[in-house]
Amino acid sequence: MKRLFAGILLVALTFGICFAASPEKKAVIAAKNWLELVDVKNYAKSYDDAASFFKAMINKDDWINTLGNLRSMLGPVESRQLVSKKYETKNVGAGRIEATRKQKI
Repeated sequence: MKRLFAGILLVALTFGICFAASPEKKAVIAAKNWLELVDVKNYAKSYDDAASFFKAMINKDDWINTLGNLRSMLGPVESRQLVSKKYETKNVGAGRIEATRKQKI
C-alpha cells in the first residue's frame, strides 16, 4: 500500500511540476518540439502543429516543398542549441502569439 501511495505521489508531483512551468518555459518546450519535427523532415506535421497566423502566411504544400528544397541544399541538421530567448506575448485579433527567438551571436 505504501508503494502504491508513493507511486501515485511521484506521478502527481511530476505532472504538477510540468503544469506549473512558466509560460516562457512552455514556449521554449513547444518551440523545441516543433523544430524536432522539422529536423526529422516531418514537414506536414510541423505545418499542422503551427499557429493559425503562420498557416495564414503559407499553404501546406508550399511549406513542405520549400523546406524540402532548403534541407536538401543545407544538408542534415548536425546540432541545435538555444543561444538566447526572449518571451513575448502580443494580441493579434482574437489570437495570441507566444514566441521565443533564437539568435546566433
